Amino acid sequence: MDPRTYLPLPVTGPGSQSDPDGSPALDYLPIPTTMDGYRRPDLPEPETAAGCAAALALMDAALAALTGPLPVVLGLDHLDATARSFLGRALGDGEVSLRREADGGRCAARAQETALAGVWIVQSLPADGGSGSEALEIAAAPSIAFGVWSGAGAQPARVAPGADVMNAPAVLTELEHRRQHFDPAAPAHVTNLSLLPFTPADHDWLGANLGRGPLTVLSRGYGNCRLAACALPNLWRVQYFNSMDTLILDTVELTALPEIVCAAPEDLADSRERLAEIRALYA
Repeated sequence: MDPRTYLPLPVTGPGSQSDPDGSPALDYLPIPTTMDGYRRPDLPEPETAAGCAAALALMDAALAALTGPLPVVLGLDHLDATARSFLGRALGDGEVSLRREADGGRCAARAQETALAGVWIVQSLPADGGSGSEALEIAAAPSIAFGVWSGAGAQPARVAPGADVMNAPAVLTELEHRRQHFDPAAPAHVTNLSLLPFTPADHDWLGANLGRGPLTVLSRGYGNCRLAACALPNLWRVQYFNSMDTLILDTVELTALPEIVCAAPEDLADSRERLAEIRALYA
């Protein structure tokens, strides 16, 4: 070959390759969204507060509650539609929502954190389909998150492992042993299933033997955290998803209530400051 003759080098890089029809072949992953943080609620105009004295009184009571012992429950059923709308806009919506089910899967109660951590709107739903009742709860976690297993029925029947089930039975045995020696004051014991050599059959078998409890929780931040109470008391399935809804961490927690549901003391202190700022706009 003549040393002055060179073979053409392939052109590489974004946009260099095409499909037969001429369209670009590269398909980029979507860019992750930004992390959710505190966003000031879409506050009502100050002049709209004139006919909402009851809503303002509730804001004052919530502010006082944030400076004292918790929990505090403030009923909302006495508010008219205008005052209830005003209060909802002033408090906004936060990251954590909960759903409590009754027998048969009917939603018996739900809770929505406001934009102020530790300030919750809790709605109870009667079995006859009525409007139910609403309350403003100031607490690290809403009341429907507790007593999940009180009066619980029979535990799920043990499902025999199939041929494809490998490591899940040993994990369940360990969880059962720790559950029988559960100490509510002890730190949560976390089993990280993402680090274990689990087959799809392992996941299915473990899920069937843990069962499903009456409480589910969604916490939105950078991605989502989804929690579900298991049918076995004090066990929770806690799964973390990134902003593209891909499962990145799968765990089982042994605890009375996972910490991610609860507002920390510093969050409550921050909520007190923010609520004071909001209330000052309607002085």
